[in-house]
Amino acid sequence: ERGSSPDILIDTQKRELRILTKNEMTNSLDESIFKLDELTAVSLKDGEFSAHDQNGEFVVSVPVRDRHTRKALVAALDLDG
Repeated sequence: ERGSSPDILIDTQKRELRILTKNEMTNSLDESIFKLDELTAVSLKDGEFSAHDQNGEFVVSVPVRDRHTRKALVAALDLDG
């Protein structure tokens, strides 16, 4: 069963960050899409990935537990790894 944490998908070809969250009321998935180039205050520190949108609004903060995911984030977002 899905936990309450959202699924985070990074589409490197479309340069999009997608956040899928289960809507408990409708039993469906809600999808939020953000252009990677429009994200600000993006960081990957202490095993936590976080980002804000171009208006400074909080977008996401999720743990990153495996090396492959960390490398993919660093490459897609041009972060210091």
